[in-house]
Amino acid sequence: MYLNVSLLNSDYINNLNSIQHIKRPKCNFYVVNKYFKTSKKSRIMLSTAQKRELKRTIKKARSLGYSDAEIRQKLIALKYPENYIDQLLKKPINLKPLIILGIIIVLAVIFTSVIFFSPFSKTCKTQDCFITAANNCESATYTTSYETLTLKLSTKDCIFTKKVTKVESSEPQDVIDLFKNKELTCQYQKNQFNLDWLTTMSKSLNNCQGSLKDAISVVV
Repeated sequence: MYLNVSLLNSDYINNLNSIQHIKRPKCNFYVVNKYFKTSKKSRIMLSTAQKRELKRTIKKARSLGYSDAEIRQKLIALKYPENYIDQLLKKPINLKPLIILGIIIVLAVIFTSVIFFSPFSKTCKTQDCFITAANNCESATYTTSYETLTLKLSTKDCIFTKKVTKVESSEPQDVIDLFKNKELTCQYQKNQFNLDWLTTMSKSLNNCQGSLKDAISVVV
């Protein structure tokens, strides 16, 4: 005996109460992809379209206020296989909140890492500020000038860097080309920052290296 599930459509059934009054007619179906056993002697065969229609009927019944327990009871009364009923009534897991939560956690971890693990570099406005940071091997920057040169000084982990960021236009072009964007680095021990690096251009460069040191050696 087979069930014509196509009769169970939302146009024919306004609510699940009417399911009780539907007779199970005798009919034959074409071979379908999957069937469910109700007993050893009878089978209910459902096509893909019929399964889809039954899902819509369950959805409509839920919208009318029927509980899953009520829907299950009525479908079992129509001899639907219980395992298939349970499969249809199983509500899919909404992964959207979990995905959003995961994104929030990842962003929080990244933000925390940036705050606590990225080195903080302070911008000094005075020489004393920069000297203190340099002696403590802290990260700091300081912009100053020497004659016609604008210098950007920086220190981090007991490594001093001096870079020429600008040369006054009053200088000859060959001097501008020689010094502009050139830099040097000098390594030192904690509490032993050399003040000559801050106040002069050519003194105490034995432990320094870089293109600016080479440029200085040309004119000194």
